[in-house]
Amino acid sequence: MWWLWLLASWLGVSCQPEADLEVMVPLQNSEWPYSRAVVVQYHNTDTLRPRHILLRIRHSGDYPYRNLHTLCQLSGPAGDSMIFQTGTMLSDPEGQWLGQSAMGDLYTLSDTMIRDFRFRSHGTYTFRIYQHMRINPVPSLEEIGLAIR
Repeated sequence: MWWLWLLASWLGVSCQPEADLEVMVPLQNSEWPYSRAVVVQYHNTDTLRPRHILLRIRHSGDYPYRNLHTLCQLSGPAGDSMIFQTGTMLSDPEGQWLGQSAMGDLYTLSDTMIRDFRFRSHGTYTFRIYQHMRINPVPSLEEIGLAIR
């Protein structure tokens, strides 16, 4: 029977799309002030395949809000840029965290910021992600990151 579990585990892992990039940036003192951008760079080599760009959030169970609003500035190698906003729900209406917890009171959640995005040029793109909440700094956030699939 152990081989069935092993086969099921292998199939589950092999069906997950591989990430082109997956980065988590720790936040100092578990806080995210307005003035601190989370900066992630991505070197693109493929202008044909569409990608999903996901915001990754790791927070503690003490996070006092149901959501997190962010603002992201994306700058390309040709000097072009775009800005987009996201609002990520971190808990359901009853207060249950939506993220996965593998380490006690820490929860990790991924939310799609842009679906089917095509990078226009080869080269390095820079993502600058800012918190866009009404409170400064936002408490109980451990890491903010980005995944490109």
